Amino acid sequence: MPVYEFECKKCKQIFEVVMTMAEAALQKVVCPICNCEDVQQQFSPFSAVTSKKS
Repeated sequence: MPVYEFECKKCKQIFEVVMTMAEAALQKVVCPICNCEDVQQQFSPFSAVTSKKS
């Protein structure tokens, strides 16, 4: 499942939310510190883990 990173515009706290891509499109994200709904998604690096060895 993807991990999304957000920053609260009120308290400036950066936090992560684990949710499916479908949930991300529909769900309203709330800051876990101050319960503010004014959050902005951050761009974070992507990495993939595979079972094959090179």
